[in-house]
Amino acid sequence: MKNRTLVISVILVCVTVALALSVATYAIWQEQATDYEEIQIPTDDFNPSAKYIIYQGLDANGNFIDESPLSYAVVGYSGIISELIIPDTYNGLPVTRISCSTTQTNTNLAGNNIITSLVVPASVTKIDQGIFANAVKLKTVTILGEGEITIEPFAFAGCVELTTFTTQKNITGDEASYLLNTPLGN
Repeated sequence: MKNRTLVISVILVCVTVALALSVATYAIWQEQATDYEEIQIPTDDFNPSAKYIIYQGLDANGNFIDESPLSYAVVGYSGIISELIIPDTYNGLPVTRISCSTTQTNTNLAGNNIITSLVVPASVTKIDQGIFANAVKLKTVTILGEGEITIEPFAFAGCVELTTFTTQKNITGDEASYLLNTPLGN
């Protein structure tokens, strides 16, 4: 009987120690887990393509200017990241247009063979003629926001893989023209 009591006592002590260690470990883990929950990574601000976008200033009439712009136009892209996400602001001013600049000789937008996905912010109100023409790998275009946007002729002409074009904006422009020679325009 004494041996039995001794064995039961040893087992109870071991279980109590194991339980105490488990509770202490769980409490430490909970405290650390709470600390980790408070750390937030700003994923909305993460845009690896942003640093490769080329901008040019615009005046009130939408003309290119070098000093004191009121807004900006995207005029080029020098990156190798396939998802081009255009931000809605640059240097604190709105990005309102995607255009060809007379000072940018190689915009790398028309004829681009890297971009597969394009996200246009709500701030953009105009996409110029032929700007993404023959971007042969472009598959998806998403235009964010509501309101109006002008898409000029041939803006996406020859984008032979373009199968998704999504927007809630009212588009001014001839769809057959700006989607010419794409799976969506045929």
